[in-house]
This record gives sequence, structure tokens and C-alpha cells, in this order.
Amino acid sequence: MSEDRFSQPFVLFASKRFMDSAKKHFDLGLVTRKPLLKMLQGLGIDFTELDRDETKRYLEEVASSRGMIISTRDLAKQLSLTLLAPVVMAAKRVVAFTSAADTNDGVIIEFLGQIQRAFRPTLAYYAWLVVPKSPDGGARIRQVFKAIKERVASEPMTNEEWGEAEPVRKTFVESGVRGADENLWRRL
Repeated sequence: MSEDRFSQPFVLFASKRFMDSAKKHFDLGLVTRKPLLKMLQGLGIDFTELDRDETKRYLEEVASSRGMIISTRDLAKQLSLTLLAPVVMAAKRVVAFTSAADTNDGVIIEFLGQIQRAFRPTLAYYAWLVVPKSPDGGARIRQVFKAIKERVASEPMTNEEWGEAEPVRKTFVESGVRGADENLWRRL
């Protein structure tokens, strides 16, 4: 991701394996409903938690902003309509809103995606949609995720996990957000 493109929304995915490892490093406990918020607290990041309605309202405001790139406006509309409904289900996949954090640099929205599999455990993936408020803010948010990755000392998505997450990633590919078809962790 080049420096001038940090002002555009992007998404990062993390596997359950990565999140299990993050529980130890961020003291998330056995069951954590909002791991993103706990990790931000652990890094000392100042944020305001947004509920589903506030997050939807924020995305709609972004979508109606003047001077915004059309793809970003369309992305915000698509996400507010589909991903922020109580639960999105399609073809054995569920993508649900978990939490959102409004920082000085941007809004980070956390989703939990699950893929149901017959006679095998359900696969779980976290998706963090980042909507930077400025190019500088996007660069700072990128550093936050880089710090999370370094602190956990584990790859957020292996090649195998990336392939298995395709049904969850497809939800974001359909909205046109960057990072849905490329593992952006490798560019951090």
C-alpha cells in the first residue's frame, strides 16, 4: 500500500489461530466478544466505541461526503446495507458485526466471519475494515496493525487460511474494498 493510498478504506483478515495467540499477548481472556477493542486498549490507543447504528450512520456520512471518490462512496453504501444488518447469511457463511472503534485517525470496524462445514469444525475469521480519516491517519492505523502483528509474533493469515477464508472474503470483494483479494498483512 503506497503512502498516498492510505486514505482509502481497506480490510485486513485474521484467523482464529492468530486470535488465539493474541489472547495471550493482549490478555483477552478465554471468551472475548470485542477483541479489537481490547487490543487497542492494550496498545494505549485512544478510541470511542461505536455501536452498530453509530457505525452505520458513520458509513452513510462517509458515503454522502462531497468530493469523495466514487468507489469509496459505493463501498460505504454497500457495507452499510449488507454487513451491518444483524447477520448476513449466504451459502454456509455468516458475517456479523462485532465492534467498531472511532480513533482520531479513522474508524476500524470488526466483523466475525464463520464458515459452516459438514462434519468438521466451523472456521472463524476476523475482518477489520479500516476507514481512514486522512492519508496520515491511514498511515498511523497501519502502524497500529503492524504493532499488533509484531506483538503477537505470528502470521495473521497463512496461505492455507487465506484460501479457506474465501467465502468470508467474498463478502468484501463484492463491495470492492481493497485487501479482500490480497493479503495486505504482507505489505505492512
